[in-house]
Amino acid sequence: MTFIIYKLKGINYIGSTNDVKRRKREHKSHIKNHKCKHYNYKLYNFIRENKLKIKMKVLGTYKHPCSSKIQRLVEQFYINKYDSIKNGLNSMDAFVSNKELKKKQKK
Repeated sequence: MTFIIYKLKGINYIGSTNDVKRRKREHKSHIKNHKCKHYNYKLYNFIRENKLKIKMKVLGTYKHPCSSKIQRLVEQFYINKYDSIKNGLNSMDAFVSNKELKKKQKK
């Protein structure tokens, strides 16, 4: 899998994707669709409250095939580098088990 690590411009949020256009559409949908389970995430609340536009800055492009585990580890490196959980809008680490993810989503 090849992937891209990105930061939302003007926002301390780090993400990764293998399709930037699709991911941008998903972010926009999560902002507008109040029925979406992501609608009330702090990232989307912040964007709505501040009337921001989704603009992505590519931090790195990884063209060598690798596992999704490697992708998450690279994303976590950038989350740590930008301290985007404590001082940003990432809600959780990139490398989270499905069990931990479900637990966090219930909160």
